[in-house]
Parts: sequence; structure tokens; C-alpha cells
Amino acid sequence: MTALRSGAASDVGRVRRNNQDQFLVDEPLFAVADGMGGAAGGEEASATAVAALKAAFEADPTAHGLADGVRNANRAVWEKALERPELRGMGTTMTAVALVEGNDDDDDDEVLAVANVGDSRVYLLRDGRLDQITEDHSVPEELVRAGRITPEEAVSHPQRNMLTRVLGNEPEVEVDCFAIIPYNGDRLLLASDGLFNEVDHDGIAAVARRQSDPEKAAAELVRMARESGGNDNITVVVVDVVDDGDRAARASEAVAGTPPPAPRRTGRSSPPPAGEPTGPHAVTAPRTGGEDTAAAFRPPAARGATSAASSPGAALLDDVATEGPGHWSSPRPATPGGPDLRTAPADAPRSRRFTLRVIVFLIALVLLVAGSAAAIGFFARGGYFVGVDKGEVVIFKGTPGGLLWFHPTVADRTGVALADLTPARRQDVQAGKEEPSLGAALRYVAQVKDEATPATTTSTTLPPLTAVPTAVPSPPASATP
Repeated sequence: MTALRSGAASDVGRVRRNNQDQFLVDEPLFAVADGMGGAAGGEEASATAVAALKAAFEADPTAHGLADGVRNANRAVWEKALERPELRGMGTTMTAVALVEGNDDDDDDEVLAVANVGDSRVYLLRDGRLDQITEDHSVPEELVRAGRITPEEAVSHPQRNMLTRVLGNEPEVEVDCFAIIPYNGDRLLLASDGLFNEVDHDGIAAVARRQSDPEKAAAELVRMARESGGNDNITVVVVDVVDDGDRAARASEAVAGTPPPAPRRTGRSSPPPAGEPTGPHAVTAPRTGGEDTAAAFRPPAARGATSAASSPGAALLDDVATEGPGHWSSPRPATPGGPDLRTAPADAPRSRRFTLRVIVFLIALVLLVAGSAAAIGFFARGGYFVGVDKGEVVIFKGTPGGLLWFHPTVADRTGVALADLTPARRQDVQAGKEEPSLGAALRYVAQVKDEATPATTTSTTLPPLTAVPTAVPSPPASATP
């Protein structure tokens, strides 16, 4: 049975007049929400979201229930803004962690499910190493993941406070969902941006390593952020894994090459069958009806995290979205009637040999596919167009509506409201006024500005760019029960 211990702290900071952050410590559920949209709107959004999450998870305390809870929170904020005009435009981030059952009913299969929307973060401290395991849904972080700017440039990016995904801006929202296997000694930190905008990664890691009490660790991190500037509300929730039911000890034995003790579950064989991998890269998969069941773990990017291929004790929960964004899918069974490629011995004879002709063919095929993708990308991203984003005239790079997986991205925001345009200009912009270059698009916008009255509204969200997920840090190399 996995046991947790937690602590939390929150502070208004030194600039804000009210605290728009909300946190939830209701074991096994923990969450942080950072509201926005004016004093009343921000507080209302975060409080509404946390209440909706709590109610939904209590009705379905599973990984699916956590993801659905965040979607319900989004719907609750959206509907409240529709009902009360003074709250229009409010929104909130949300990051949540819950201890839930994994793929089996056995205690060994408990996992920490994580759900995230926005730029509030979850960090994992394991074996003294602190990694960010959630992705920020903000303009500069999306650009970093796309390789367009460096992490250092993101710190001072002019749009660093602009989010690409929040709760309450649309009736539906995409939720990042994944899970980690908890090990004794793990520590998770949930935090609003008021912490990490003031305290750097090394400073957060130093406190997380040094301060053993989760309540004191949260309070110290909040104090440091306040003393470093306190330009925003600051909220930190710390969750410690204090008992993992001997999971870490069994993982250590597996790393040492010693067969782990038989799990307390009927239907699972004690020793691994011949040819099944053991050691640092293997985790015994659950068995059902004599068939092996494998599952991949694909969490969002972890800063500095090792890849799944090199992670001892890789996780056993598959979060591939087979039912749409944010859904948790079941493990995929091995191919019926055929060899399990995961467990094939290294010296097994190959049924086919790679000849020179096959290699040349594969190289040519790869070059053809790469060339086609490059040509499509050049066509899809070679131009600009003037369009609309949340009522504002915006210059996009790409083609209206996008092409295949290439979606238009914002190149410049004009500050001109669509409502201020003449009817003819408005029709052109709504359809997407294509221009061959950024300069031509800027000249067209200048003409639009000459005809328009001063604009008063801007948007705070952008369509998300595609991010490449990586793995969460590996479980401890050694531990004691």
C-alpha cells in the first residue's frame, strides 16, 4: 500500500492585492490552480475549477476520473463566465496529482496520475535529482519545444506570460494526462508560476533536497519566492511518498539481477519465463490468461529527464489517447500466436537478412519521404496571412486553415480589433488575407490600421504547437523498503 505525506503554502506576494491561486490537499488528490482575468475573475475561476475537480474525482477516483475532472473544471469555468458577463475572459491553469489504482487491483500497481493544463507545474525529486515532468502551455515554452528559441531566450521572451492553453477559454480543452510509478523517497512539487518565475531551478531543487518536512519545504519555497520579488501569487504543494509497499526494494533486486519476490496476485507467475528481460531495463508485465501484456509510458517532456529506453524500471501505464485528448487507454496485448519481440533472445536466428539492395531501397524510401515532407512544409509555411484570433487582427505564418500537420502560428499581433474594420476589410481578414512575405502582411495591416478605429481588445491565448513527449526520470537505482 502506497502511503503519502503532504504540505502546502500560499501567499499573495508583494505586488498583488488578492490571491488568485487556489490549492487542494485532499489525499489522495492534490491540485494547484492559478486564476486570471482580473481580481474577481481570477479568484472565481480558480475556486470554481478546484471545486469541480474535487467533485468529479470523488465520483470516479481513477486516472480517467482525474482527467475528466479537469475537463469538468474547464466546463464549469466556461459556463460561469457565460452566466455572469462581469466574469467574461476569466480562466485558470490547473495541475493535479492523484494516487489511483493502475492496471491491476493489487497494491503494487498504484500509480500517481498527473493531469495538467496551463503553466502551473509538477516537479519530481527522485534520487536527489529534480525534474519538471509537466509541459508549460505558454508561447515561449511551445517555441522552445519546437526548436525555434532556446530556453535562455524563453526567460526574457516578450510573450512569456501568454498561455496557449487554459481552463475556461473554450467549452472543451485538451488535457495532458500521464502517470508515474511511485517509489519510497519520491517527492512531488506542484507550483504556480509565482514560484519558478522568482526562484530558479537550482534554488527549488536545493530546498526540496534539504527540507525533509513537506509543510516546511512548501513554506520555505514560498518565502524564497516572496523575498526574490513576489511579483505574483505564490502557491506550492509538496507530496512525499513515505511507503511504497516494498516496490523500491523489488526494483533494486531486479537491477541487481536477482529475481524479485512473487507479487501478491493470483495469475502472475513467480519467476520470469525463459528469454524474458531482467535487470535495469525490465519490468515484469502483468499476465492475463497466459498472454503477456505490455504497456508504454509516454509522459510530457521532463527537463533533463532520461529516455524511456535507459530508464530502470520503466512505467507500466499507457496514456495513448485512443479516445481523444486526455483519455487513458488500456495496455496493448502482444501479437497473438506469434513471438513476443520484447522477450526474444539476443541470439535468436533471423528469418530475413538485410541485403545491399534492401538497404539501398530503404535509404531511397526515407529520402523520398523526407523530401516530400520538406516540400509540404515549405508550401505550408512559406507564406503569411492576416487573420483573426479572438477578435484581434493577427499576422499568421502559414496558410489559412493549415495543411496536414502544419498549423499556422502567430508571427505578429497588431492590436487592431476586428470590429473596428470596414466591412470589406473585415470580410478579407476573416477569410485569411494571404501575403507573400511578412513585410507585405505588415503593409496590409498598416492600411487596415489607417481605416480602423483604435482597438481595445487583445487575446491572451494562441493555438498550441506540437510538442514531442519524453520520459519521466527513472525509479531509484537503489532503495530500502
